[in-house]
Amino acid sequence: IEEVRTKLHIREIIVPHYYPQGLQWPPARITAQSKPHVMILMEFTRQEDKKVSLIITQTLLPHAPPKIAIDILHVNERVTFPFKGRSALFEVGLCGNNEQCGRISWNEPLYHVAVIMLAPPSEIVKIAESMINDKTR
Repeated sequence: IEEVRTKLHIREIIVPHYYPQGLQWPPARITAQSKPHVMILMEFTRQEDKKVSLIITQTLLPHAPPKIAIDILHVNERVTFPFKGRSALFEVGLCGNNEQCGRISWNEPLYHVAVIMLAPPSEIVKIAESMINDKTR
């Protein structure tokens, strides 16, 4: 992450401070660009089977987020709610192999941030909450 920050001159990379047990650190893959606009994609794998189970994207507004390896195939619930001074969209459903998954996304002043994970909603929210600096809002 520091190498991406330094080489691409991206000052702000939003990362979680909480990671559930069972995820490998560091990220298995980081894809990033600074031109034509800032986009960062981090993939984290499970220790048990090396399967990508957490993806975090950060995209300069108003650009669309990148295509990712985890896709919600069936959305069971979609809600917008206040989230630490922001408005967040939370989607919960089923991904490939009928695994429970969800996505929470919100806007920071410069970026759109999304956290997508093969996990129960409570874990996804914990990760997202740990990414927000309460001092900024």
